[in-house]
Amino acid sequence: MLRRMDDVLNLEEAAALLRVSTRTLRSHAKAGAVPGAKIGGGWRFSRKLLMRHLEGAAGGDAVEETVTRTVRRR
Repeated sequence: MLRRMDDVLNLEEAAALLRVSTRTLRSHAKAGAVPGAKIGGGWRFSRKLLMRHLEGAAGGDAVEETVTRTVRRR
């Protein structure tokens, strides 16, 4: 089964999708809190896995908490 190229996001695209900074997303990806892989020196994210992560067992609470903390710092 072939996948569409827009199903694979770079750091900037994934951060925009999640509405967080690239710095926040990179930090969470490094910690393993967000599904992603570092390939060829850059981070890559599956749109499908990111959406599943948002809809996960926490019901999106973890992502919402991250966004809330990020906004408070600004």
